[in-house]
Amino acid sequence: MTSRRLFVLGVAALASALPAAGATLSPAERSIREARAAIEKAPETSRGHADLALALARRARETSDPAYYRQADAALDRALALSPGDFETSKIRA
Repeated sequence: MTSRRLFVLGVAALASALPAAGATLSPAERSIREARAAIEKAPETSRGHADLALALARRARETSDPAYYRQADAALDRALALSPGDFETSKIRA
């Protein structure tokens, strides 16, 4: 084999060992995924919605995308509607 062919094979082997583009989630993306799963299991509890609000706000800071803040605000509204007297959820708004 030529050295060029060996080089190409080596690069191909390295590329296949690396994770696919987008396969690695940021901490906020993981938290969003976990919160959405919790909401799916128990949609009428405020904790999942509050966790989603925090994760979306974190994602907004990661990406500088204000759309995540709007989503976080909606998730927090839902959490407060489900449990208006929850002190921990109320602190998120503050």
